[in-house]
Amino acid sequence: MDLSSKITGLEGNLRTLITRWDRFFAGDLKVPPTREKEILGKRLRALAEDSGGAHAGDRFRLDQLQHRFMSYGTNWERLLREREEGIRRFIPGKREGRGVSVSPPPQELTTNARPVASVDQVDAGGLFENWCAAKAEIGQDVKIGRQAFEDQIDRQRQDIETRMGSKVVFEVTVADGKVKLTARRTSNADDEE
Repeated sequence: MDLSSKITGLEGNLRTLITRWDRFFAGDLKVPPTREKEILGKRLRALAEDSGGAHAGDRFRLDQLQHRFMSYGTNWERLLREREEGIRRFIPGKREGRGVSVSPPPQELTTNARPVASVDQVDAGGLFENWCAAKAEIGQDVKIGRQAFEDQIDRQRQDIETRMGSKVVFEVTVADGKVKLTARRTSNADDEE
């Protein structure tokens, strides 16, 4: 058998191994295919040692195949380690792309504990106070005064309402350690009041 057909056979073996690892991380297989990985690694090393006078194209294909195998192997080891350490959650039957691991859900948007306040409200539970309280909760300083804040929000509200064609209110949210102001449309019932 010539080198080219041996490389083609090993490429097929690698595809099969990738599928088996995907099935393992998806929960279809109970035991990781580490034995098959070791066998394929030995076959690739043996073929590389025997291909001294090979054609440049075949040598290139073999080098690329070895590189792919090593990259996948490193990734599988990392995923196994993360799984054992509990860093990633693995949900059997759920798949996200080729890497079937499911990362923990991103930090969800949490609205401030105070009620949602629109820019038009000026009472103690207003938007500025909610924004300042949210900044204080995550340890950030407020570097803008009430009047400048309200002027900026009013300009943004007018711009957004012009583009959207409906009234909006702003909500204070905290996501990824940052305080954000989010504009949302008011319902038709709110518009009529």
